[in-house]
Amino acid sequence: MSRTVKIILGLFIIFTFAVPMALLAVSFVKTLMLSPDEVFALNVRYHRVAMMLSFFWAISLYCSAFFYIIHMHKSGSVPQEKRRFWMLMLIFGSTIATPVYWYQVIWKEGSPNLGQLEALLDKRIKFL
Repeated sequence: MSRTVKIILGLFIIFTFAVPMALLAVSFVKTLMLSPDEVFALNVRYHRVAMMLSFFWAISLYCSAFFYIIHMHKSGSVPQEKRRFWMLMLIFGSTIATPVYWYQVIWKEGSPNLGQLEALLDKRIKFL
């Protein structure tokens, strides 16, 4: 997977966190700054926008979890013994599990781990 695709997936995950936080912040500030009559008038317009954003947020969250489950099975980057754990986490804890999966599996995919680097250094030292 290219670095650009990895970054786009990461931005998509940021979107899944930013939307609910923005909705909570706007509602909190709105209730503190306005009078009760103004809050009621603004609530009607805000409620429509909040419901649409919440709908797209939920769809994007489950689409990303579905994508990661397919990625896990097709790429083989997750060991067989950890696949059931990741699948359950992505289905039931997708808000928390998707960023962790993205960082642990997708972002680090293709990058050598510490053991591979040590083995490479050992080969270089033996060669010299």
